[in-house]
Amino acid sequence: MAVLPRWARVHELITLMSRLQPKFSAERARALLKRTSVGEGDKVKSLSKGMVAQTHLALIAAIDAKLMILDEPTLGLDVVSRKSFYEMLIDEWCDGERSVLISTHQVEEIESLLSDVLMLNEGKLVLSISLEEIDRRFVALGHDPAQADAIAAAHPLLRYRAHGGAAALFDGPPPESVAALGRRLRPSLVDLFVALTRVPEINRTQG
Repeated sequence: MAVLPRWARVHELITLMSRLQPKFSAERARALLKRTSVGEGDKVKSLSKGMVAQTHLALIAAIDAKLMILDEPTLGLDVVSRKSFYEMLIDEWCDGERSVLISTHQVEEIESLLSDVLMLNEGKLVLSISLEEIDRRFVALGHDPAQADAIAAAHPLLRYRAHGGAAALFDGPPPESVAALGRRLRPSLVDLFVALTRVPEINRTQG
């Protein structure tokens, strides 16, 4: 989440960045701020959380760099502010030549923006994969409750609820006989994370 000095005015932050960062463009920062409702004369303490986040993004995106690292950038913001933040990020930074690394627990709001995914559990890497490879490797099946026992016998990574019904997630294609019992779904990153970090059902039942 953005942290800016509350006493400062926005134009003072632009001046400060110009002096601290040789690759910072004050002109670009001002152009980016025109996308928002933030004025250069506004004090940070008078801005909403969403406006502070947009100001911070405008300052960072005005630096000529190839990589931007964001840690929980929309924490504490409302839905509209989060949407505006990511729209500005995609429109003004992601040009095919630059990259953004986003660390967040709110994966559902950025899932459609990603090209690659890294999942960490208690500091350990549990998955490093492209979004395209996820679709090829992991198979989720939506199924009728009557098929639950047959699905469970194939030892899915996770059994869960999806689209108002039962679903199961497999690492790799399930047996054809099992696949025929359901309809393929696209697993969400949240479901995938839960599947990869929980104790497998087969282990829990034997413990």
